[in-house]
Amino acid sequence: SSGINAEWPLRPGHSPLRRASVDLIGRGFGVWCEFMNLPAVIMVLLELQTDPMVPIETKKAIAQSGNLPGTGNKERLAAAATVRAAYQASILIANNRPQHTINALSKEILTFKCDVEAGLSVQSLSQ
Repeated sequence: SSGINAEWPLRPGHSPLRRASVDLIGRGFGVWCEFMNLPAVIMVLLELQTDPMVPIETKKAIAQSGNLPGTGNKERLAAAATVRAAYQASILIANNRPQHTINALSKEILTFKCDVEAGLSVQSLSQ
């Protein structure tokens, strides 16, 4: 997979640099939102929040309290910290530009729906 969770040879997927970048995008979004592709940023943040390395219970705790688990292996804690940073950045962006966020998500849902329908129509033609 060449998604955002793919690791660079010199950068682990859950590096402090990646978390700092996500944090800066969230905190500074009001300043540079005009220079960003909002739907792409939101989709990347959502993808970061769905990391399979982080158990669902940890994700629920992050969403409810913002806290990370106190124990666990180093990789899982780093992954959980990335999930938390992406979650907090998403909240900051949504609070800063609520209508833009809703529009971006609506467009992504519509695109997905069209892709699914196109796939279904191609399947029905081939049968």
